[in-house]
Amino acid sequence: MPKYATFPLLIDSSVFLSITKLKKTGYLEPFSCKSGVITWYRKEQPIMSASFMVDTVEFPSYIKVSFDYNNEPRTYKITLKPRESNLGKGEYYYFICPYSGKQCRKLYIQDGKILHRTCLKGAMYNLQVRSKKERFIDTKFGAYFEREHILSQSRQKYLKRHYKGEITKRYAKILECFEQASLITEYEYEQLVIML
Repeated sequence: MPKYATFPLLIDSSVFLSITKLKKTGYLEPFSCKSGVITWYRKEQPIMSASFMVDTVEFPSYIKVSFDYNNEPRTYKITLKPRESNLGKGEYYYFICPYSGKQCRKLYIQDGKILHRTCLKGAMYNLQVRSKKERFIDTKFGAYFEREHILSQSRQKYLKRHYKGEITKRYAKILECFEQASLITEYEYEQLVIML
């Protein structure tokens, strides 16, 4: 009899609800009741969609999410907890996980349930399941492979390079990546090709 697969659930590729996404799309405005549909994609193919309604008029505020799981309709009413911004710029909302009661900014949809990350048993991030060889290559040659992405970051229109006469942390990180990429010799690159 064959063994069952023991592949862990990858958190990075899971379907999730995000406070940040709701705020950016204008659903978390104070004293409003809005509804919409959200669709999740993987490799440009739709994998799941859900309808939702956000109500910040009632107290406590909530989001009602409805979706189908194995041809069964599921509906969850999730409490939204407002918290004052430490910068004095209004309120920030947090989900209250219906299973654990924890406050969070992301809730994951798994096996027809909406859960906090800690409720996903055996779940791991992509970086945690990479082999030692992959991690070594990323540490040694990551800047070399990311140089085009770093170059596009350095050309952003509103990138602040200096603040009060000092280099910003973001720009310093870009310069460090450029320096690491330039230190890789042809011999090291050939060794990398042999390793792959």
